[in-house]
Amino acid sequence: VFVPSGYAPATPIPVVFAANMGLQPWQALAQAETFIVVDLRDHDRNGGWRFDTDVLVLDAVLQDVDAAWNVNTKRRYFHGFSAGAHWGY
Repeated sequence: VFVPSGYAPATPIPVVFAANMGLQPWQALAQAETFIVVDLRDHDRNGGWRFDTDVLVLDAVLQDVDAAWNVNTKRRYFHGFSAGAHWGY
């Protein structure tokens, strides 16, 4: 998880879930635009997403992120690379 230095707990913050991408491509933009980025990987990190397992993982990650930061729940975004994009769609 990357949390920008401009995060203010009193202000709800958007979140981008970046599937199979890592944090590096997002950090500068997240810092400039003030949003959290979550590096989301499939359950066994092999690039293949499974609906019986990874839906539960995504749900757990959503709960963890919502509990840790003041998230704007109307501004959650999912962006993926390769199979991560397909799974998100």
